[in-house]
Amino acid sequence: KIREESKAADKGLAARLERAAQMVAVLRGLGYAGTYIGGDHQADHIRWIIKRSEALASRWKEFAEEFAYAPRNGFYLQPSASAAAVTPKKRGAIPTFMDALGKALPVTRDTPLRRLLTRVFRSIDRHPLDAHAIERLEFAIKRPLFGCEACGNCVLGHMEYVCPQTCPKHLRNGPCGGTSNGRCEVVDKPCIWVAVYEHAAAAAHLDDLRTYIPPPDRALTGTSSWINYFLGRDNRPGNEHPLVTINAAPAAGGLAAASPADADRAAASQQVTR
Repeated sequence: KIREESKAADKGLAARLERAAQMVAVLRGLGYAGTYIGGDHQADHIRWIIKRSEALASRWKEFAEEFAYAPRNGFYLQPSASAAAVTPKKRGAIPTFMDALGKALPVTRDTPLRRLLTRVFRSIDRHPLDAHAIERLEFAIKRPLFGCEACGNCVLGHMEYVCPQTCPKHLRNGPCGGTSNGRCEVVDKPCIWVAVYEHAAAAAHLDDLRTYIPPPDRALTGTSSWINYFLGRDNRPGNEHPLVTINAAPAAGGLAAASPADADRAAASQQVTR
């Protein structure tokens, strides 16, 4: 299609701008708060794309069909007749065991055990050497089992006990567009989301995959996710913190980062912002 467009007198420029405007209109229709327009550094082109997308806003579903270039064997969360006919694979011993452990020792809600562990980890957190020892112990357990990279924001329970850090792009909300036939486009291995999906399907947990997982707080890298979890520092579903908030009227000297509850996290976030 692009080869044909390039035969025009303008080398396909008008067609490219129109296509960009249509794609922006689609993203507007899908509810995105903004779009990234790249590949063109001319202000008049950018201005035209924005204005044209506003004029095409009501036709976004029509254009969405034109931009459906997904591979046949791509990853689709929504159910289909063909997917329903497939017998899900076994979930595996580790996720089954972890779920059973979670039921036997409930800590995801307010329980006596959770309150006890919160007190214990708060005490440990006051002593840096002890906190580091806990992180090393956690890493020694999780590394061989899950491929842990000590991100400090563990979301294994939300991803069927498949670590998102084992994905080259660290994706926490589904695979990227480069997944082909279940294989990763970066390294020659199965996409981690194949395992996530298969485990969830086997346990009838597919709807749980619709839960949005916020990005990790990189300031917590190398710290214990156990301590961070019980002290409410990590970034995860149900405990989401804005990593950096840009104020409407920044103070003189640059951007201002809003302070999360923990003063240490706020200082780290501001340092990253600068």
